[in-house]
Amino acid sequence: MSLPGLVPGLPGIRAPKIATHKIVFYQGDWLSGLALGRTIDGNNASDPSNTSPDQIVLQPGLLLGLISATTGDAITPVIGAYGASVIDNIQANVAAAATSMTLTAAGATELVRRFGLSGTFSLVGPPTAGGTVATQTVTYSAVNTTTGVVTCSALAAAAIAGSFVTPRDGSGIPITLVPDGYGILVTDNDFATRITVQNPILPIAGVVDPTKIIAGTTSYSSLDVSLQNWIKTNLSSLAGGKFVFADQY
Repeated sequence: MSLPGLVPGLPGIRAPKIATHKIVFYQGDWLSGLALGRTIDGNNASDPSNTSPDQIVLQPGLLLGLISATTGDAITPVIGAYGASVIDNIQANVAAAATSMTLTAAGATELVRRFGLSGTFSLVGPPTAGGTVATQTVTYSAVNTTTGVVTCSALAAAAIAGSFVTPRDGSGIPITLVPDGYGILVTDNDFATRITVQNPILPIAGVVDPTKIIAGTTSYSSLDVSLQNWIKTNLSSLAGGKFVFADQY
């Protein structure tokens, strides 16, 4: 996890905190960053792939999108800040008209935290392996945070395992990612209160190791090629940065 600038409390030896430096970009001069950086809405950004209780630390490689609306979120997003693009991945194929899907327990917990026990989210994925990625709005009415099962209205279309559960506030379109380092802590120094935090280095270009991209709890390498290409297309588009991916060469 990342560490705050000030460690609260009295002097003395405490239990260790392990922090791992992670590298996403290939080159030593890897980064073109947006001048002055931007902010991240800590209420609307978590990393369910991180080890509990460190989901409050956004690991390098986590996809980020720009919040442009308040649609769908139980916690009102900060317009103009960045949020996590992917909440989780569905764990098995779902058919058209299905009324449930399964996430990981961590992903289901984050879904409830961010969107509430009922509400809406976007499901992004193709109906078959290698198919065309489509987005559908899902209305859900119950979430089991132990089993990960989400009860929903009949789906408009099928979606394969690994498809993305994303917010509807604009941040579900990834245009950048957390850069190399120890991650970004999205709470204040008591590790309990989520806040809007400064992201001083917002990558807008660079050579990315795609295997280090975090898009939910399913590893990038395990995603269908259609989902991998959807990520790459959004990270190198008119809407976002101009990233190059090492596996293209």
